[in-house]
Amino acid sequence: MHTNHKERASAVSLPKLTALFLVLEVILFMTAFRVLSNAVNWPAGLDEPAAVVLPLVAQRQSAVIAGYYSYMLSAILVIPLSLLLHRVLASENGPLLAIATTFGVLSGVMKSLGILRWLFLMPFLANTYVNPGTSPATRETIALVYDAFNLYAGKIGEHLGTQMFTALWVGLIAITLLRSGLVARWIGWVGMVVAIGWLVSLVKDFGVYVGPVVFISMTLLNFWYLTLAVALFQSRTRS
Repeated sequence: MHTNHKERASAVSLPKLTALFLVLEVILFMTAFRVLSNAVNWPAGLDEPAAVVLPLVAQRQSAVIAGYYSYMLSAILVIPLSLLLHRVLASENGPLLAIATTFGVLSGVMKSLGILRWLFLMPFLANTYVNPGTSPATRETIALVYDAFNLYAGKIGEHLGTQMFTALWVGLIAITLLRSGLVARWIGWVGMVVAIGWLVSLVKDFGVYVGPVVFISMTLLNFWYLTLAVALFQSRTRS
């Protein structure tokens, strides 16, 4: 009897814990967005050349590092969040859920690897770039390193982590939610729209103009996190 009571308590607390992680994910991301957008016009500023971005990074270094630490925490949080959602949806256990969780973990890992450059490498490059003793030739080299790392780490963090793997994770989780009946079906369909939006945004890397798709997908993702959090909390509260 005591064991059954503990099992029921665990079953009730797991969705609530997942809901808490979903809300925390939104808070961390929105904090990063607010701080970085004020400091370096993020994320639009990522497309600016080194001559524009690096002086801003040097001038507002504390805000940049604080913002990217918040962004890094939001990326890392996706890993336990993926595992928690896997547990919550365990009744739908199968290849689809396992694949979804794998993509969720990969999304968190890839995003974190992409963000790391802004915590260590970019502040160093920025300080060297604005140093009065730095020669024009060295500044050109720094600009080349900046472009190269943005291309490499950006593809890992943004292309794979934020866009591709997030799309696959959210899309597969949305399908699982639609099958499970755990939450309202419209939440599953919103997740599908989010996944499609992120997949469409990938064509930007092939020179195709996608307009505000990235911003819309980002906004919808956070809306989906919050609505899913409320639904998970209420679903177990009523049971």
